[in-house]
Amino acid sequence: MTADDVSRAFARVETSGELVSAAFVRLAMESRDIYVQATLYDHIMDARYARKIVPSLELSDYLTFVPSFTKRCMQMQSSNEAIEGQELVGYEFMRWFVSLYEDKSISRETLVRLKRWLADFYRESDAELRVSLVNIILEHLFENKKIRRFFSDWKTDPILSQAYEAAEMWIKGLP
Repeated sequence: MTADDVSRAFARVETSGELVSAAFVRLAMESRDIYVQATLYDHIMDARYARKIVPSLELSDYLTFVPSFTKRCMQMQSSNEAIEGQELVGYEFMRWFVSLYEDKSISRETLVRLKRWLADFYRESDAELRVSLVNIILEHLFENKKIRRFFSDWKTDPILSQAYEAAEMWIKGLP
């Protein structure tokens, strides 16, 4: 499967009203080709296209794919037309997390799973990527006081407390 295959499948949604098979989407999610994943990501994160996948993707599909894709892009520390750059993909992850947090139908367990993923990602990252995770994701998540409280357990962790304090400092500087 190529990025062009993914593009064509979703283009047919617009041109002929065809639907995209969830099996096709899941196969693309499993691709190791970053261009396939980037093309797919752009489509499944757009509600106009996501509604045309049959049967609909499950939240579990997104919970597996989105963090994995976000991590790959942020680790690449590059940006081009086909692959999301650190800032964009991090910002999109932050927005997605906020939307899930504000959605009353999303379980607390799901949010804890994403917070754990972010904690693991932070712990395994080098100093430069840690700064990016704080600046691009955490600082903006912490603009929401409830989300900041949700992350308050990080204050007692020797590594995560550094991220929490750095993100909180930025918030304290806001008017």
